Amino acid sequence: MTVAITTVDAQRRMDRRTSAVMYLVVLLVSGVLGVITLSSTPQPFALPLTMLLLSAILVTARPVAGLYLIGFFAFVTDTAVSPWYPFTWNLSSRDSILYINNALYVSPFEILLILTMASWLLRVWLDPASPALVRGRLLRPILVFTGFVVVGFVYGVGTGGQRYAAVWEARPLFYLPALYLLVTNLFTRRSQYRRLLVVIAVALVLNALFAMQYYSTLSATDRHGLESLVAHTTAVQMNVVLFIAIAAWLIPKAPTSVRWLVPLAAAPIAWAWLVSQRRAAVVALAAAFILLAALLCKLNRRAIVRAGPIVLLALVGYLGAFWHSEGTLGFPAQALKAVIAPGQISQTDRDSDLYRTIENFDLSATIHAKPLTGLGFGKPFYRPVALPDISFYPFFEYISHNSILWMWIKVGIGGFVAMLFMIGATIRKGTSELVQLDDGRDMVTVLAGLSFVVMFIVFAYVDIAWDYRDMIGLAFSMALCGDYTRLPQDRAAPRPPMRREEPSSRRPRELSVVS
Repeated sequence: MTVAITTVDAQRRMDRRTSAVMYLVVLLVSGVLGVITLSSTPQPFALPLTMLLLSAILVTARPVAGLYLIGFFAFVTDTAVSPWYPFTWNLSSRDSILYINNALYVSPFEILLILTMASWLLRVWLDPASPALVRGRLLRPILVFTGFVVVGFVYGVGTGGQRYAAVWEARPLFYLPALYLLVTNLFTRRSQYRRLLVVIAVALVLNALFAMQYYSTLSATDRHGLESLVAHTTAVQMNVVLFIAIAAWLIPKAPTSVRWLVPLAAAPIAWAWLVSQRRAAVVALAAAFILLAALLCKLNRRAIVRAGPIVLLALVGYLGAFWHSEGTLGFPAQALKAVIAPGQISQTDRDSDLYRTIENFDLSATIHAKPLTGLGFGKPFYRPVALPDISFYPFFEYISHNSILWMWIKVGIGGFVAMLFMIGATIRKGTSELVQLDDGRDMVTVLAGLSFVVMFIVFAYVDIAWDYRDMIGLAFSMALCGDYTRLPQDRAAPRPPMRREEPSSRRPRELSVVS
């Protein structure tokens, strides 16, 4: 049904109805959470609950704010640094300070995501001026991949898989299409993409500062036995800031503010990154710089000629100085040595590599046993060779360190190919768009998204990935690579002076609402 709005009063009535529906949603959500809190909570948690309610109100009024809130709260800290942090836990988790009830298997992140999606769809339905659905350039490969995830979930649970494990395995993968849709539809200006990048960078700086504070409270024994200061995938997200801090000086016409402010932000991040000692993150960062060198052959060949020899000499000198050092500053050298000369690594690294070697053998055996369909979600991969005991990780039988082969086991050969095509299409599109840009600010923005996709896929080959933070970063990066350049430049032409018109010449503007 099409309703023509030809008067100002009709438009006002439409606006009042839209606002009334939004406020009713806010009141309903607040009321439900309040009743549950009063009836079931064992201890007060006013601050996080108030923040969640205020965020819900803001998201309902302005859906685009939901993306900024998700980007900030997701990266500001993690459970390795702050085990109590509620954004990553379900409301049913007793580890969270926002614990409400054992039956509430939903997290604050999912609440904000659902509210953002609902508020956006509600505006599209009620507001006649809302633009039509934007189908991002990478939406189709994302939906194809998500379809295989659905099939893998149904097949795994339907053939005897553990439902609880299946939910934890597949849950983050469903965030990818939802977040990509929201980014490509709610962001209508390039400045909004850049603003979200700044929000995430600020959150990562705070994450590093929280990590420094947490590290200062540990004893010497605890520091020596620390496996990682931050969560596994946090190191990859920090890689982007470290990478842009250097890449911005090589990209032509990059903004001066980026060249100076990003290195300042990278200082605390570099400290937390070094102490965390994630070897996979070092290799991923090296892959990003190899990509940058290839891009500079097209973007700024003079930078390759000038900076290339200096960088090579510095790298050789660093490796020579720290080749046998096991301290914090020597950690990147040890990570690169594991690739260049694996026979010379320390016993600790050898034990870690042995675990991954056995695990890869088991994954290969599982793939050969079920090459077409895979096992599906909720089923442990086969272990013809027993793995060392890491039962402290509850899903060690279900989720492997090699997250690329793991995907084949869960979604079969079709889903594995769909995943590779999705990543490959993103890299191809991002590279193609980047070399055609002539604005340094846009180059740095797209390069940030492209570098994350490259580093993520390298990291995923040797470490656990595909968690909810990765899906946020991947969805945003895919939108940067595929859809950032379709938006017009933010510099709008000056408006012409307004002219007063006689009342008789004014005509009502016709709008249409499709329901």
